[in-house]
Amino acid sequence: MSASPFTIRPARPDDVATLCLLKWHLALAEGSTHAVRAGEADWQRDMFGPTPRFSAVVAEIDGTVIGMATLAPRYSPGWVGPLLVLNDLFVLPDHRGRGIAEALMQCAAAEAMMQGAPFLELTVREDSPARRFYRKIGFSRVRGAEIYVLAGDALVELAGAAKSAKSA
Repeated sequence: MSASPFTIRPARPDDVATLCLLKWHLALAEGSTHAVRAGEADWQRDMFGPTPRFSAVVAEIDGTVIGMATLAPRYSPGWVGPLLVLNDLFVLPDHRGRGIAEALMQCAAAEAMMQGAPFLELTVREDSPARRFYRKIGFSRVRGAEIYVLAGDALVELAGAAKSAKSA
């Protein structure tokens, strides 16, 4: 028996509950559930409200969403023009290996081109098995670049130092 064909389409407001669930599954797989705070109302507002902050494309089979890619604009002082970031790419495990993630990425790349972005950016962990996939479809690693994050107690401490400096 062959697998059902999939389709790729822009996300709709009625997809939000499923998108939130897919985001949770992705966070579980990455061990990053602590970073998932947005709920359905946040997704509705930020994707479909008066000032959208990101967009998504979904993969579906027989009307059921089984994968997603989320895209957000990024601003960089000194650059004139659009920049686009892939924030999430996720396909449910039972549907992997069928070209769905690549089809989602093709749609993301087409969106970047349509907006006039010179590249599509993503951040991927060193231990992610997805790195091989990203290289296969044409992504290049930015040599010499590292990502640093200031969070938790270190963020609180540094912010507190700024308050102390202002009052001195």
